[in-house]
Amino acid sequence: MAAGVRRIVVTHPEFPSQQISIADQVELAARGALLERCFTTPHTGKVSWEAICRASREVGPAHTVWSSDLGQTFNPAVEDGLALMADQFLAAGFSDEEVVTMAVTNTRSLAGEELP
Repeated sequence: MAAGVRRIVVTHPEFPSQQISIADQVELAARGALLERCFTTPHTGKVSWEAICRASREVGPAHTVWSSDLGQTFNPAVEDGLALMADQFLAAGFSDEEVVTMAVTNTRSLAGEELP
């Protein structure tokens, strides 16, 4: 805070080149960081959906934010990818409210939108 940093986002924590442990992700979240989960990481087989969901559950939806990393012609459209991501999380037992927190609320907050 002394340096003026208000938000920290840890991108791709499960990506093979990073492989940040769940324990370290939990510690980062405890310090206020958001952990970004990207659709393309499990979609392209770099990590399992089970691993992404497990880490998100441990860190908690309040400290998880979704992105797609989509936009390439060989992948689904952005809006389709995020819907597919929601389906995976719902199937893993996350509630509708938790999905909205990760997909919408946290994303809007990062964009600087004041939330009710």
